[in-house]
Amino acid sequence: MLITERKFGIFKFVNVYFAEEPGTADIPDCDIVTYHTYKNWGDIKGFDKIQFLITKIDLNQDIDEIWNKIKRQHKRHIRRAEKNGSRLP
Repeated sequence: MLITERKFGIFKFVNVYFAEEPGTADIPDCDIVTYHTYKNWGDIKGFDKIQFLITKIDLNQDIDEIWNKIKRQHKRHIRRAEKNGSRLP
């Protein structure tokens, strides 16, 4: 599981990636929580469910080739997470 935080004005956003179940993460105090997962948890009280398209990446490719295919906006998000100390377990 990966948890990232960011502030936008007076609001604090938290993103939780790959949680096993909602509510299992130790989430810091925030205004908005977004769970990013591929599992179907069904309806969860207190949450609005929104579905988005996903991107699949073939990890057998060279790391430079993968990085070159990532959109500029997503590269910026990755760099920001690295700068803030976010690391995958």
